[in-house]
Amino acid sequence: MTAPEILTCDNDSFIGELDKGLDAAIDLAKSFDYLPNEGRDFVLRDVKVRFGGNTVALKAMIPPSTTEDTESDLVEVFHMDGGRFAVIK
Repeated sequence: MTAPEILTCDNDSFIGELDKGLDAAIDLAKSFDYLPNEGRDFVLRDVKVRFGGNTVALKAMIPPSTTEDTESDLVEVFHMDGGRFAVIK
């Protein structure tokens, strides 16, 4: 957003709310209630990935229902994908 008076909202949420009227759709965009909430829609996990002799630390958004095994698989896929593109010195 470049200014407080410029609202952004995803199309599905905004158009769905238009059934209740334009004021309701604008109120939704102002409230940011359509955005995902930490704890309900995702959890943040600290992830450390080694690239060569260097370590990169980041926060990863993980679905709350993800099991530890699935999370490990996701991190491994991230590591393999990132290893092709990352150059860290």
